[in-house]
Amino acid sequence: MRKWFSVLMLVLLLVLVTGCKKDDPDDDTPDITTITYAGWNLGNIEDYNLERRMIDAFMDHYPNIAVEIVERPKIPDPANPDAEVDMNWDEMLAAMAATGDLPDLYMYATVPTAVSNGWAHDMTSIMANDPELAKVSDDIATGAVYNDKYFGIPQSNFYFGYFINRTLFERENLDSPAFGVTWDDLLDFAQEISTTPEDGTGIVGFSGVDRIFEWMPAQYDGSLGWYTYNDEGFHLDSQAFASAMKLMQGFYDENKGQYAEYVWETSSVTQKATWYAEGEGTQFQKGRHAIMWDATWSWGWILPNLLDEEEGLYDMDIDFIGTPVVVDGVQRIPVVLDYLVAGQGTEHPEEAYLLAKWLGFGKEGYLKRLEIASEFPEAGSVNFAPLQKDDELFDAYLALFPEGTMTEYRKVLEHDSFIIEGVKTVPGYVSARWNYQYGTYEGVSYTIASMLDAIRDGNVTLADVAVQLNQRVNEAHDQAWVALNNAIND
Repeated sequence: MRKWFSVLMLVLLLVLVTGCKKDDPDDDTPDITTITYAGWNLGNIEDYNLERRMIDAFMDHYPNIAVEIVERPKIPDPANPDAEVDMNWDEMLAAMAATGDLPDLYMYATVPTAVSNGWAHDMTSIMANDPELAKVSDDIATGAVYNDKYFGIPQSNFYFGYFINRTLFERENLDSPAFGVTWDDLLDFAQEISTTPEDGTGIVGFSGVDRIFEWMPAQYDGSLGWYTYNDEGFHLDSQAFASAMKLMQGFYDENKGQYAEYVWETSSVTQKATWYAEGEGTQFQKGRHAIMWDATWSWGWILPNLLDEEEGLYDMDIDFIGTPVVVDGVQRIPVVLDYLVAGQGTEHPEEAYLLAKWLGFGKEGYLKRLEIASEFPEAGSVNFAPLQKDDELFDAYLALFPEGTMTEYRKVLEHDSFIIEGVKTVPGYVSARWNYQYGTYEGVSYTIASMLDAIRDGNVTLADVAVQLNQRVNEAHDQAWVALNNAIND
């Protein structure tokens, strides 16, 4: 009895001491809240890349929040049983959702799918009145809001448009394209700068005609967005889409040879081999491509190449001008967005949101990202621009680039007219753009993607199929909307 009495007294003493410690006004040990995070850009632990450093910096900044990284599982490679590959992202999340153990915060490619799957937490009460989110362009801030409920948290934004190699123009004593250039003038610049020697050292004038029907309709008609989408659905039966497709067809029909000497996509395989084959890498990497279509995530590899004496782009003056003016001074630049999602059922939505802001649109986190990237270049470069319209952020970001460059890119950052690429935010976009079945036309079965290719190549006349094509893409969209609404209302 004395033994058990002693044990009981010891337990009571420990409880008393613990209680005294919690109530001790001199005890400044913070209560720690642990949240989980999953991202596909974290690399290997031993690499300790920029994203992992950002998470460590977050925990330093918020000592009361601990972030536990959910490492992506490895599975046997189906093509090589002796090797391993990363587990499919959706399969990983589905397995976690099945056990009610979704990460508190995670990266996801298509926010509507996360909502429809029941994987996304409603963040309206936290996000709707955030004054810092109000400093982000409304199209971006509310791009993943459905039925007035906030689900996607803006993480990064990238601009689609044209990179220019100003050095190539300067070497030939030519003016170079600038922000606000017209479409016709941009092609003239490309034609003037291109060269086609037979030793593989040619200069590519222009690339990017394969995306015209996605971004150009919104230039003809201000009510439309990327790939003609707006709140009413898609409009592939519109005059704006027809005009864009007609312009695009000129680069692919029987007369495309007129562009072959300065437009990459219209050059034949033989021409590419003789004009552009010398050296390793793309022509742009070699410093022999004047006007290149791409998204600004490519700054992630372009910037290091500008600073590396071993690279073809070393010390060249590269800039980004967005998309050109097509008609009546209209210049609506496409934006690609990435979002973070709070896991459905998270017990720590406020902490998850703080981490999301730190990794994405928040000013404090973005400045820390720039600081880390500058101090530890081996960890990776900053490949997305600030989401907030803030001169201090713009100045700090552009300081990463060689001094005196990026005059036109700054104008893109300060621009105020954009269209949002739909993959990340529009329900059913992937089906409506690629996978959904159009049906049979003249004995041939088409998907949406293959039908668009057939129209582009002149094998099918748009006017003959526009009504049914538009019906089909909107069917795909409507079906996804039904699933999304059901998930929200459950």
